[in-house]
Amino acid sequence: MLPASPPAQGFTGPRCSPSVADGKVVTLGLRGTLSCYDAAKGTLLWRKEDFKGSLPRFLTSASPVVADGLCLAPLGGGDNGGVIAYQLASGEEKWRWNGDGASYASPVLMTVDGTKLVIAEMEKRRSGHVVQITTSLIEHANSNVPSVLASLTKGGLSAATKSLAIEYAKAGIRVNAVAPGAANTLTD
Repeated sequence: MLPASPPAQGFTGPRCSPSVADGKVVTLGLRGTLSCYDAAKGTLLWRKEDFKGSLPRFLTSASPVVADGLCLAPLGGGDNGGVIAYQLASGEEKWRWNGDGASYASPVLMTVDGTKLVIAEMEKRRSGHVVQITTSLIEHANSNVPSVLASLTKGGLSAATKSLAIEYAKAGIRVNAVAPGAANTLTD
């Protein structure tokens, strides 16, 4: 593998973390080349350049994700790109979503009510809604409940939610947090 030429912003190395699964290592190169290697031998098993020459403005930095025998990768840039799922074993394309080009964030996998979802960057679509789960303990400490760890982790999430809501409001993306907690109820 050769370094990118010329270097991007003076940095020649990769910006994406490799994904390792089932004896394979999958990388997404600086110029958008998706490669799968045998982890034990280091040999190239397959390579994809579906949107060659179409890159995000500051080149790639989203990592491929491996799940259920598939490699999911955000590829392309600008208005020419999408998310593509390849068979990890063979590199055969399983499905693709074309539309916006890749952003600088890796896809996220979710299961909602038994349905598996791939969540990818939404900014170009000018709409979307991110819901994060936090806890009411960060605003209302309770001496009967150990809460320091929840306050540390969920407090950071709450702060990030506020920042993202402000940052993405102009793009039409709503960011909210749901904070479940104990509540007093009226009883007879």
